[in-house]
Amino acid sequence: MSYIFVLDACSIINILRIDTSEEFLTKWLSKENVKIPDIVIREVKDNYKKNNIDDDILDRVEKQINQLYACQVSKNDIDSYDENKMMDELISFSKHQKKLNGELYCTALSLIECKENDEDVLFITDDYPAQKEFEDYFTLHQIGHIADTVDLLLLIYHHSVEDVFTRNQLIMFLTLLKQRYAEKYNTLLKDCKDFADQLYNRRNKNDKQLGYKLSTIIEEFYKNPAESIENLCNIFLNIKNDNIKKLKYQLEHINEPPQIVNKVMRIEFALSNYKIYKIAQ
Repeated sequence: MSYIFVLDACSIINILRIDTSEEFLTKWLSKENVKIPDIVIREVKDNYKKNNIDDDILDRVEKQINQLYACQVSKNDIDSYDENKMMDELISFSKHQKKLNGELYCTALSLIECKENDEDVLFITDDYPAQKEFEDYFTLHQIGHIADTVDLLLLIYHHSVEDVFTRNQLIMFLTLLKQRYAEKYNTLLKDCKDFADQLYNRRNKNDKQLGYKLSTIIEEFYKNPAESIENLCNIFLNIKNDNIKKLKYQLEHINEPPQIVNKVMRIEFALSNYKIYKIAQ
């Protein structure tokens, strides 16, 4: 396998946060040709603490962030390519309206690395709007591919011997990634679980059955968030209880899971139902 990997902030944060204490993912990437714009490293440092993070994971992530500087490419080096013309053309071509962000500089760096080294680039970003924004630029210049962390995990699996990276490890990382994006549902699920426990502890048989049904949906939530949200809505809308008005409102207005969650679920289904053909070792 011969790729130059260019990593965006959202994917770096996901990789660091789902990695194990043995640092399998970061150690794998450290053996590859990885390039990261310095603006991306700043974005990682500004955002890695967002959402809840356990202290042991925080300590590991902070240590690993410092290792990113070994892959750093300066903004000035990217800006100055082709006498500063390339960046202006990229912005014009992609109709980039936002500030000059990490995804933009990753795309520019991908072009530079591809053309200067005559190698395919794999730009890893979990920002799906950014993927759409720059995909035509990648096609026009035949730079390589835009992928996400799910694709990266599959790539590692396909190029690893089974005892180094097993199917169960792949599934574990996919589950952790899915849970990363479902963190915003955790408070809602806790409130639903508290109400389910109240029902289950009542003497009324129907209440107990409803409490058990709610608990089952909550336990299975991460397997299919969209379906679980729909099932919870259907149940709570038929419960007449003024104490759960806020909970009903939250369920009715919660957003659909992001695209990457749905992609993970499709891959999980495939892993459970089909043979996966790996690279011959």
